[in-house]
Amino acid sequence: MGSESSHRIWFRSNDPYLKEFDEFKKRFGNDENILLIVHAKDGLFNKEAIKELESLTELLWQTPNIVRVDSLTNYSLVTSKNDDINIEAFIEDAASLTQSELDQKSKVIQALPDVKNFLIDKDNKTTVIYGRLRPIEKALVYYNQSLKHIDKKLEELDFKKIEVKIGGTAPLNVAFRNISMSDLNKILPLVLLSIVVILFLVFKSFKIIIFLAIELAFAIISTMGVAGWLGINFSMIISMVPIIIAAITLADTVHILSTYREEKLALNNEESLKSSLLKNFNPTFLTTISTMIGFLGLMSSDLKPIKDLGAISALGVLFSWLASLYIVIPLCKLFPVAFKYDGTSSKKINGEKFVSFLSHHKLKVLSLFLVVTVFSVFISLKNEVNSNVMKYFAKDVPVRVANEFLREKIGGYSGVQIVFKTNIDGGIKDPAFLRKVESFSSIIQSWDEISKVNSLVDILKKTNKSLHGDQQQYFAIPKSRDLVAQEILLYELSIPEGKNLSYWFNTNYETLRMDIIWKIDDSVKALETINKIKDEISKSGLNGSVTGKAAIIMGLDSYIVSTFATSILTALVLVAFLMMYLFRSVKMGLLSMIPNLLPPLYGLAFLTLIGGNIDVGVILITAICLGIAVDDTIYFLTNFNNHYKKTKCKNESLIISLNSIGTSLINTTIILVLSFMCFIFSDFEPNRNFGIITAFVLTMALITDLVLLPALLVNRSRD
Repeated sequence: MGSESSHRIWFRSNDPYLKEFDEFKKRFGNDENILLIVHAKDGLFNKEAIKELESLTELLWQTPNIVRVDSLTNYSLVTSKNDDINIEAFIEDAASLTQSELDQKSKVIQALPDVKNFLIDKDNKTTVIYGRLRPIEKALVYYNQSLKHIDKKLEELDFKKIEVKIGGTAPLNVAFRNISMSDLNKILPLVLLSIVVILFLVFKSFKIIIFLAIELAFAIISTMGVAGWLGINFSMIISMVPIIIAAITLADTVHILSTYREEKLALNNEESLKSSLLKNFNPTFLTTISTMIGFLGLMSSDLKPIKDLGAISALGVLFSWLASLYIVIPLCKLFPVAFKYDGTSSKKINGEKFVSFLSHHKLKVLSLFLVVTVFSVFISLKNEVNSNVMKYFAKDVPVRVANEFLREKIGGYSGVQIVFKTNIDGGIKDPAFLRKVESFSSIIQSWDEISKVNSLVDILKKTNKSLHGDQQQYFAIPKSRDLVAQEILLYELSIPEGKNLSYWFNTNYETLRMDIIWKIDDSVKALETINKIKDEISKSGLNGSVTGKAAIIMGLDSYIVSTFATSILTALVLVAFLMMYLFRSVKMGLLSMIPNLLPPLYGLAFLTLIGGNIDVGVILITAICLGIAVDDTIYFLTNFNNHYKKTKCKNESLIISLNSIGTSLINTTIILVLSFMCFIFSDFEPNRNFGIITAFVLTMALITDLVLLPALLVNRSRD
């Protein structure tokens, strides 16, 4: 399998958000950055600190894939003499500067409006160096190399007066990729270990452990191999597939082996296997289909990784079922298992007592479930689709520490880009157009959530002021097109290499770029702000659009909503038809859906109570849990239906069903719950929530299947 961690994995190639961002990149390059956040507790403007800052700026220039560096030391200070402008770095040759000169510069920098909330804090103790990255295929691979280069150089430099933190968007994205790999390496062994321990406690046989290990290896390797053959790339979402398959693979096998163990009490090895296969073939086949339906429902998603996960997880479920039939059963025939019957491994539910309890307290039990369901609906309606990328990471993860420190001291680390089109060659030189951009910029800059707005307008205004003797009244847009063109030319001729104005406009001067840096992490606030920006663009009379990686990633929320609705609806409709077909009854089919609908609802309510929001993980939880809940329902109702045809008595059929399969349902649920609980060891919050909520929902699925479903079927004691 190839590896893919860029934003593109979430979108179809013809997605409008992606196409707009691709157009932006063709014109202006990338909006990814690496930020070096520098703090000097004794102040930046002393000789040692400023020398270290100068060497740090040079370090970033020498970093692979960096194409532009903006720092306090190389800030473009514009002066003029004899109708000509001079642009020089704010700090040059720091070693030659006296402390008096540095004190003067510390006063000058605070008076410059374009550095506020951008380059330095108000106390002159914290600054940020912006490294702009070039657009490149397999970006995260190369950006990771850039970060390793910086780490290595920082160790060599060993600064004494400054502390350096690495933040920005590229380190954040690299952290996403690295944590997904770390989670796979850490959690998969824990899942396998928990499975081994539980299976040994259930079956007390090392042979069974070996057989199931072979089955798991076949299921996981086959699934990931087919995924690679289909061209599906490995990503943070796909990294969860082996863990999901490892947990789900064993459900059918545990039922088959449990029956095999019980049959061996009265039959020889081969007859026990035949009997187990006859009893479990149809239920396991149907549960395989139902679980596949749960995952295939994800293929209706607009989110490509979710669609891919649905497809290959469904394949994994199929491979798991085939492995249980064609690997585990033959191995049991070739190498017979000698089970130990010590009275605990085969302990059964007391079906008679339980059914008697339900028959006497049917209304109370159903009323309790009704109250819990109504409460869950009420709580769940308070939830919303939202994601806070920064809080996905633990508080001590370096990239979170760096970005939050930057936001506290100076401003945000990311934001959106606005592209203004004039549709005329040289159109951005029109003073009327530039004044509209200036007015728009002033409005946006006044918002609390916006740290800084940067554009060509700021450069033109300070250049115009310098050309007029630094008189404040000339801190304005030049009055004519010719003057604008002249000042752009003068600035471009004077600017140092690597700081040219092509960053702000395209080659024919038809399109203008504006950078907006904000202090926003959560997607709800980001989308609100983007919509406010779009409204202001409309009011301004400008032809503009909002783009950038942050904008398209935040735009995923609308896809999450549609995915949640379509995938769940698709899965529910397909499962409902499957149940109706299975029991040849519309009434029975609809009745069977009740214990399948409630666990995900309870899970959503639980998520809301612990402060979680609906995100991609909730979609996965619902799909997985719906498939597994239906599995248990099919096992239970198939068994109940078979016995009811013989006894014509609901209560007796319930007793027999609970006695025969109740324990195996509990065992499989324990395996699944403990497997998914391994996710609590993740360093990534969505993965932790995924594990906790999935374990909770599966527990509720067992309760609804063993309590609510029998309560719906049982005859009351007076009947």
